[in-house]
Amino acid sequence: MKRSIWTLLAAALLPLLLLAGCGGQEIEVYNTGLFTVSVPEDWLPLAVDDMWSEDPNAVAADQLNLVKGGKDQWDLMEMPSVHIACFDPGIEMVRPDPSLYREVEELAPLTVGEKTYEGMKGVSSGLPLAILWHGESTEYQFQVAVWLEVNGQQLTLDDPGLLLILESLAPAAAEDAAG
Repeated sequence: MKRSIWTLLAAALLPLLLLAGCGGQEIEVYNTGLFTVSVPEDWLPLAVDDMWSEDPNAVAADQLNLVKGGKDQWDLMEMPSVHIACFDPGIEMVRPDPSLYREVEELAPLTVGEKTYEGMKGVSSGLPLAILWHGESTEYQFQVAVWLEVNGQQLTLDDPGLLLILESLAPAAAEDAAG
């Protein structure tokens, strides 16, 4: 009986503690089928079309775009955003080639929670971006492109929403990935 009271109490308090830790924001967990990510309240998740599928409505389970402050899909080109790519264990994630970018600068490792991301900053198509990566080929790996400034709007690497996104990236449950 004591155990069930503590379980009920913990179940009731946990959501309140999570909300308090996020400044009262509601956090959506987006599941692509291959990975999950927490999406802060002011970010818009946008599925990426699966260019290899015969189905014109198919989306890629290994990728997702998130637009800070976005309201619709057109904001992807108008606002700072994040592009996430997930690689299965056993697939060697190719690290970005610095020669493809201008003004390249290696970043110090960025640790969020249990994860440490390596990365670099550079300029691509006239826009500043950071590319971060985490994981080894024996586990799920994530590569995250962060468009740092678009149309005068900025996104910094210490943005609380971005840090939440980076910390939350995880493989989807086996039953989700299979379906």
